[in-house]
Amino acid sequence: MTKTVTSVIIGAATARGEFHELSTPVLKFFDESQVANIDERKRPVTLRHLLTMTGGFDWNEGLPYNDPNNTCSLMEASFDWVKFAIDRKMAREPGAVFNYNSGETQLLSHVFRVATGRDIEEYAAEHLFSPLGIERYFWKRSPAGPVDTEGGLYLNPRDMAKIAYLYLRKGVWRGRPVDF
Repeated sequence: MTKTVTSVIIGAATARGEFHELSTPVLKFFDESQVANIDERKRPVTLRHLLTMTGGFDWNEGLPYNDPNNTCSLMEASFDWVKFAIDRKMAREPGAVFNYNSGETQLLSHVFRVATGRDIEEYAAEHLFSPLGIERYFWKRSPAGPVDTEGGLYLNPRDMAKIAYLYLRKGVWRGRPVDF
């Protein structure tokens, strides 16, 4: 559910003109001198690639999470999840293959803050949770501080259903479009 809500918030911010075009290269949001493994495959990775998990990073999340070779587990064992994810080597051209990658979704937490100057949780509270009457939630953070956009949002089932209902109704809540 966290990855879905992250995408909803980015979509809302894009629709409101408060977020970059999805064709924007991800490295624009980083100090390239601090990013490892930059090559000609990493440079063209875009926001759309992160949202669709087609970034091309070397990432194996198909193993059990207790397997020491599961890349997501390695990320979560690190202090700085964003740095761990952006520093990964590339395995393929961006856009070529879908590869389930929680690290790509975690990068969106950092990108959102840099792009908007706002924390994605704060934005969600104002533009999604409040209009839907969602008052009780918990969104954990990674050890370095960014919101855990790869799996850290906790909602009760009723509030999760509100988000699903919003999808079914194409953004209309109680007869009115939600003004994201």
